[in-house]
Amino acid sequence: MKSIRTKDDNAEAAAAIKNGPACVILSVRVESATLSALLEKASPEDRQKILDETQSYVDRRTMVMTADQLATMLQMNRSQIFELTKERTRHGLMREHPIPAKKIGGSLRFLRGDIVDWLQKLG
Repeated sequence: MKSIRTKDDNAEAAAAIKNGPACVILSVRVESATLSALLEKASPEDRQKILDETQSYVDRRTMVMTADQLATMLQMNRSQIFELTKERTRHGLMREHPIPAKKIGGSLRFLRGDIVDWLQKLG
């Protein structure tokens, strides 16, 4: 498998496709022009793999989770999740990196892509 990490990896990606079947995984956002260029150079089989991986990546990034689902994913309990979403600690100090959350109809929801980004910030 070949991984494209940024738009600067065009030549490497084109070479990977040219040298034989390659499954291109888009691990971060790629400009549409870059994706179009890759699709033009790919064989029909590789083109389908690229489109499938792109859709899978988008689906994983935009998946919406409840606090219970996030707690399971992070192996924490629900109350810890709620505590970590607050911008201030119990002692009134500002939390440097609260868990990113969206309030929908009074309930907190979490985008998987935001959680992955948050975990990467933590180190």
